[in-house]
Amino acid sequence: MVKRIYIYLVLFATLMMVIGGSISTFSAIASIVAPEGYYMSYPEYVQVYHTNYGETKEVTKTKEELQEEYEMHIFREKELEKTRNINRLLQSLGWVLVPLPIFIFTSRHLKKKE
Repeated sequence: MVKRIYIYLVLFATLMMVIGGSISTFSAIASIVAPEGYYMSYPEYVQVYHTNYGETKEVTKTKEELQEEYEMHIFREKELEKTRNINRLLQSLGWVLVPLPIFIFTSRHLKKKE
């Protein structure tokens, strides 16, 4: 009786882990396909570049240099977001791939006993 309850608890726990991992995997894939990042606008970027904790800095760059720097900043942010989403996808797949064999093995073990 105790062994059967233990098997059902293992099945329940692993099934919940697989379901949660599947939902998280789907969410990570959606974030990779359609990233939802916030990127500051060019005027905000210029304002941040020209101020240092409320104090005005000396302007040493041209508008073209600032625009190029801003575009590089946006590119780096997008790449960072993509890397984070891929990392999240791999972690989510771990929540599916690790408990799934345990669930399958335990369910087969339960079927043999019945």
